[in-house]
Amino acid sequence: MKRSAAAFILLFSIAAISFCVSSCKNQEKLPGSHEKVRIGYSFEPSNALYIIAEAKGFFSHEGLTAEIKTYPSGKLAMEGMFRGEVDLSMSADTPIVFNSFERRDFSIIASTAVIDRYHKIIARKDKGILKPEDLRNKRIATQKASAVHYYLYAFLQSHGLAVKDVSLIFKQPDDLPDLLSKGLIDAFSMREPFISKAENLLGSNAIVFAESGLYLRTDYLTAKTDFVNSKSRAIKKVLMSLIRAEEFIKKYPEQAIKLVCEKLGVRETEIKDVWKDMIFEVSLDQADVIALEGIARWAIQSKLTEKTEMPNYLDFIYTDALKAIKPEAVTIIK
Repeated sequence: MKRSAAAFILLFSIAAISFCVSSCKNQEKLPGSHEKVRIGYSFEPSNALYIIAEAKGFFSHEGLTAEIKTYPSGKLAMEGMFRGEVDLSMSADTPIVFNSFERRDFSIIASTAVIDRYHKIIARKDKGILKPEDLRNKRIATQKASAVHYYLYAFLQSHGLAVKDVSLIFKQPDDLPDLLSKGLIDAFSMREPFISKAENLLGSNAIVFAESGLYLRTDYLTAKTDFVNSKSRAIKKVLMSLIRAEEFIKKYPEQAIKLVCEKLGVRETEIKDVWKDMIFEVSLDQADVIALEGIARWAIQSKLTEKTEMPNYLDFIYTDALKAIKPEAVTIIK
């Protein structure tokens, strides 16, 4: 009897352990067991890494439940992060600089795209605008303290004009195509998909100016400092997801373009024109610091900020996460 009882207890224990192991494995597969992270980015081609990471399930593969919130611009995505709407946001270098004058509670985690000839100026021909110099005394709109604002400054300067030579108006990106089509402004500085939307509205009355070498924009993944300090594991998983997306773009460029077009709701011809001028790479480079300093000097000299001293951008850059998973991608010396 004792042997039978002992055997029964042994068999019961084995069955119980097996059930527990099986149950635990199933729990690991449940989406609820993934670490949740909220990511905000702007609806544009330069955010291909985020779009592809979501579409191909790379976030989930790394053990994340990624909640994505899109914004009309990176500047607005960063503002959403400060309001607590998202944990991480994508922003171009210019909004980062302007925020650095006002606050110290955020960090740059990695750059995700470097872009040339990405920003453009679209104008109405019937306003006598056929060449860049014709923009003098015209009503030009853009988003304040943003990458397209900085591009407008660089574009005007390259053609012998200054901001004071035009009537500058600040508007939100979504409003610009309609304002231009109604003739309420003469031109605007922006990027896709807003340029193509305006072209479709204006037809043959549209003229677009795009030049390379004026402004090499860099986009960054950012987070508030408290999130960086408490969620380093989640940040590493996000970076791994983006690195997977980077590898996918290199291996399957045509598929990548198609995925981005489907997400943005634009034609592939519209994306291919700018795609060749974009480098998608998760990194932190010493050149990032120099570029941020250059934009800060412009902001101070243009009196777009009341501050007169440039922040130390090394204080804003968080290298630990990227160093841990891809050390060769970090060349910043701190």
